[in-house]
Amino acid sequence: MFNWLQFRYGALVVQGMEADDMLAIRQTQLGNKSVIVSRDKDLRMVEGWHYGYPLSNQAEKPLEYISKLGYLTLSEKGKLTGGGLRWFYAQCLMGDRTDNIKGIPKIGDAKAYYILEDAKDEKELYEATLEAYQAYYVDAKVAYDSMYENARLVWMVLETEDAKPKMWEMLT
Repeated sequence: MFNWLQFRYGALVVQGMEADDMLAIRQTQLGNKSVIVSRDKDLRMVEGWHYGYPLSNQAEKPLEYISKLGYLTLSEKGKLTGGGLRWFYAQCLMGDRTDNIKGIPKIGDAKAYYILEDAKDEKELYEATLEAYQAYYVDAKVAYDSMYENARLVWMVLETEDAKPKMWEMLT
């Protein structure tokens, strides 16, 4: 099967990382010359073009460009959607049940939105997220370690270093 996909479509077989991480890396490499076509909400943290095809009862997500900083939108029904780094930090706060990532208990869509809404850059997103972890865990080391673990689980690899995935690191 893989040989046919490689021959017919030029598919890449990647060892040592998940397919969604490879999509994120290729999007980062190709910039405006690519579109991530996926229903995976985690990939929406990646800067670039995105399209979500309709599936069963899930509506189409029209083609859109997501900037590096991105956006968050809270619907009237309290559902949070977003993209870019804002979406990444929101996921760090809320966690992700699908991927068994805990986040901070009792921080859902609305709380994550209000914690991050005024941040003007990644440093402010990072600080607001770390502050929320510190408020919940009280112990600074536990807060730091919990945020670090969750962020690394949520992070989509955007580049490689020495042929190894470059993971997310805490800002200093």
